[in-house]
Amino acid sequence: MVRKASFNGYSWRARSQKRLEGSIRGKELQLAIFESGFIKSCSRICLIIFLMLFSLIVKNATAGVIVYGDKDILGTGTYTVDPTTNAVLSGLLPGVSSLGYYGISGLTHGFPFSPSTSDFPGTDQIFVGSNHTANRDGYASYAIRGPLIAYLDFSSIVPVGQTVTTLTLGIGFDDFQQPFFHQPFVLKINGLLDNALTNLANSFDQTGPRVSFATIGIDPTILGENNQFVLTIDQTGDGGDGWAVDFFTIGVTSSGNIVPEPSSFAIFLTSAGVLFRWRKYRQKSLSV
Repeated sequence: MVRKASFNGYSWRARSQKRLEGSIRGKELQLAIFESGFIKSCSRICLIIFLMLFSLIVKNATAGVIVYGDKDILGTGTYTVDPTTNAVLSGLLPGVSSLGYYGISGLTHGFPFSPSTSDFPGTDQIFVGSNHTANRDGYASYAIRGPLIAYLDFSSIVPVGQTVTTLTLGIGFDDFQQPFFHQPFVLKINGLLDNALTNLANSFDQTGPRVSFATIGIDPTILGENNQFVLTIDQTGDGGDGWAVDFFTIGVTSSGNIVPEPSSFAIFLTSAGVLFRWRKYRQKSLSV
């Protein structure tokens, strides 16, 4: 009886040990399978996140356009056709110009007019030259002394880390008529004379209250590094031929390395941390 009991006890312990070893091996197998699948899943997820971030860092080309002021015919009405139609709003090389829908002659409208408090500074305002000594047209009686000074900030359309490759300036020219009154206009970027832009302004012979939209490429090397510049428009001679601007546009193309926002890196690190903690949790739960 003693031997049998001893034998049975031994058999029971042996079976229990085998079951325990089998259970351990089973859990080890489960853990191995889990780790294999988990690692693969983590690898895929991390690879996707990395590629998403890398796609933001690699070189890219972008383009954008900003409108400064209202397209409202100097506050006198509404265009039946968008005046920027047919014009090239971005991508023009320095000195290259294009005309909008109303061409060189422009759209006729009434006057006088004056800017509202919500208008972009310098728009919907009649000017005469800074050296004004005589009145040559009806606009001059309602004008303020120039120059027109416009502060144009386009930083919102240039991604961080990128460099401007082309800048296209658009102007809604109103009552520019240098060929008729022979009072030349002078246009400057950051205080430097821009000959091509000046020639464009002096080419209009609108002979009255007419508005035309045109664009021209500006040399990006004169713009500085802060993605903004100052445009000045003045008239020489006796400055007595009044003029105005309805609105401005700036179109930019840029290229270079786009720097991801800090939040993108934060998302990446948070995701990696969550995956790591989940792996540790699963390892612990399977080892119990």
